Amino acid sequence: HPHPVAFLFVVGCTWNLYHTPSHGAWYATMHRRMGWLAMIMGFWSVVTGYIYILDGSSHAELGTKVLMMAIGAMQLTIQSLGLWYVRGVRWIEMHMSMMTYVFYMSGVLISVNWLPKMVTGEAYHGHQATNWMFLSFCVGVLCASVAVKHNKLTMTLWDQ
Repeated sequence: HPHPVAFLFVVGCTWNLYHTPSHGAWYATMHRRMGWLAMIMGFWSVVTGYIYILDGSSHAELGTKVLMMAIGAMQLTIQSLGLWYVRGVRWIEMHMSMMTYVFYMSGVLISVNWLPKMVTGEAYHGHQATNWMFLSFCVGVLCASVAVKHNKLTMTLWDQ
């Protein structure tokens, strides 16, 4: 079943992609709050996912487990870089890029992996699940790349 922590992660990311501090003071405050919510929920989502895989509860194929753990490690790395870019070195453009990648590679991936079950009523199993997850991850990277390029051309950066 969909995980409520993952849902809160996606909600926080989605809000922040469309409501940036450049929209005004209230949005700047909400952007920070939702950003921290997404950071905490993203971290917690990866940790609980690792626990689920490593304690033997997951019955997924080994390839799927390895892919899920690799995506989780990438999510934590990119999330941490995004935080460092905004809080550490104040490089807003890189912060925006990192967080866009986190959203598309991790947040959207959660939803896309439920598509087969929503469409057919049956979830993918075995190699099908691994292949579908890998394909959806690649699509997420492609979409993130397009979104980052669009952001660089259209979004206003702020001084904070």
